[in-house]
Amino acid sequence: MRFRQQWETAKLKALLADGIGPAERRLALTLRTAYNAALVKASRRAQTELLQRAGSAERPRCAAWVGLDEGRLGRSEQLIAAAVQGDTGRMSYLLSQGIDVNERSGVGGETALAAAAGAGQARAVRWLLRHGSDAALCDDRHASPLDKARRGAHAACAQVLLDFANETLGSDRVHQQHSGYFGSRRPFKGAGRAHISARRSAVVVRAEKVLIANTKGGGHAFIGLHLAKQLLDAGHSVTILNDGDQAKLSSKAPFSEYAGLTERGASVVWGSPTDPSSLPSQDFDVVYDNNGKDLDTCQPLIDAFKGKVSHYVFVGSAGAYNADPIEPMHHEGDKRKSSAGHVAVENYLVEQGLPFTVFQPLYIYGPHTAKDCEQWFMDRVLRDRPVPIPAPGIQLTTLTHVADVASMLTKVPGNAAAVGQHFNVCSDRSITFDGIARAVGAAAGKRAEIVYYDPAAVGLKKGEGFPFRTTHFFASAEKAKRELGWQPAHTFVDDLPALVDAYQASGRLQKDVDFSVDERIFEAVGHKALAVA
Repeated sequence: MRFRQQWETAKLKALLADGIGPAERRLALTLRTAYNAALVKASRRAQTELLQRAGSAERPRCAAWVGLDEGRLGRSEQLIAAAVQGDTGRMSYLLSQGIDVNERSGVGGETALAAAAGAGQARAVRWLLRHGSDAALCDDRHASPLDKARRGAHAACAQVLLDFANETLGSDRVHQQHSGYFGSRRPFKGAGRAHISARRSAVVVRAEKVLIANTKGGGHAFIGLHLAKQLLDAGHSVTILNDGDQAKLSSKAPFSEYAGLTERGASVVWGSPTDPSSLPSQDFDVVYDNNGKDLDTCQPLIDAFKGKVSHYVFVGSAGAYNADPIEPMHHEGDKRKSSAGHVAVENYLVEQGLPFTVFQPLYIYGPHTAKDCEQWFMDRVLRDRPVPIPAPGIQLTTLTHVADVASMLTKVPGNAAAVGQHFNVCSDRSITFDGIARAVGAAAGKRAEIVYYDPAAVGLKKGEGFPFRTTHFFASAEKAKRELGWQPAHTFVDDLPALVDAYQASGRLQKDVDFSVDERIFEAVGHKALAVA
């Protein structure tokens, strides 16, 4: 029996050492795989290691399998579990209770910094470094935090570690001395060579050649700009192929901001992604299609890069989901409209065997947008006009900052676990239509007056009179958090004061706005609004 347990423990450790990714971990949670079998029969120490690595949604199920209470995790394991989840609040609390930030786990000798780097939690890595984590400490397998970031293809984490070394020792010393910061305090023989290799490999992870096919208008137009910024921040080379006429668009947002990208080394090409002659001639590792809504638009680009890229990313839309009046929150895998153009594109990607990932955004706000979102509400609230809202006003929706959208999309390069997956792109908070109007009022120091109406009774066309769908439209972002290690940095309500300031600074408050549809609504419901200039 003892020999059998040792054998199962060895198998489990080997599986963990190989780097069980989100896709494999999900499989292990649903099927009786070798991983599952090894888990049940392994030693308590190996089971504890699984628990500290498991996500918050997975941990209770894993604990139930092995009869191990999560509360029995040791002090270091608790810190490591928080680091893997990117929970800086929990880490702060644990440090306040006297836990050493550099304490190593009883299984594997891993530190919280290494665990965060291996989980792709760049924000947690930065936080831990600022709170005294030692980037030179290796685990029992001689792996440093930088090794963990490299093996997981977490370029952002690797960059945070390298930037910290540059700040600590200076860039010249970091690049000139092979036995520099990451090897200067190694506790294991030979760790210096591992650190040198890891640093070089991390640079390779960052050196993806990325093409962004970007749309010429609409709510997705500024995704390309913000995505390019974050990809450049992560060290990738970026080319934007923008649909449309440069002469007509280059002076308008978001395209007027492209000069800042080219100054940083990005290339911008104008032309139709449906025209093969418009495609840049160089090779690319990753392609983002942020242009197409149907197969006719997307197929030429897909065909052009089939078999030539390591990752093909399609930016679709959560609008392809069927509305569900009983369970309105959309999850990946929910029923979608067979008639939706995006669905045909995704089916073609599957048929052609591309290594694809599909992202499904909802409503997006933020700087340099080409489409109204919160501005529609500000047009009315800041002018002391009533806000017409489809009844009953408690419909939930999700508003996501474009920087958070871009940060999720940047999780793709080098991330094999994302291949073949769909991810909702949205904030982890929802808000009602009423809530938007009232929050805008609070941020502007005004009281929002709301007038409710029935769009069908008023006789409005689809999309007329209100900037959003008139039903619930919100989704879960838990899959992206769990499998990509993504966390949103923004909330709409917290961002509103700055958004109101930006609206006022733009001069839009002094411009004429067409409120004729509002007046039709007010007349239909018998509301008399005060005449406001």
